[in-house]
Amino acid sequence: MPQKESKPEKQPPESQLLGFPGYRQRDGRSGLDPIDNENELGHMEGSFARALFTLKLRTRNPLYLIAMFLLGVVPTLISIVILIATLGESNNWIPVILMNVVTLPLSINFFLNFFRLLKS
Repeated sequence: MPQKESKPEKQPPESQLLGFPGYRQRDGRSGLDPIDNENELGHMEGSFARALFTLKLRTRNPLYLIAMFLLGVVPTLISIVILIATLGESNNWIPVILMNVVTLPLSINFFLNFFRLLKS
């Protein structure tokens, strides 16, 4: 007696896009392709950067909050102190401003998460 051929399950359209989670494990793949791995890593890094700079990086995990404090708030405060101390000098403020491009959004995200945690 012939067996019925099973139809493959339909996968959501986003899992068929290059770099989205689930693309590596699509039908007929092992998930170990280095190009697909790099594409998925790039997608995750881009999602993190977008959430960071649009101030939508949200977490309640205490370990992540401590990391955000140590990597965001502490360097921001140190750079503000350095900026005030070298205010009269010529070009010493340029590296300080460049450092704040990442640390300031991380600090703002930390405070938004911290105040949200205090409300709940």
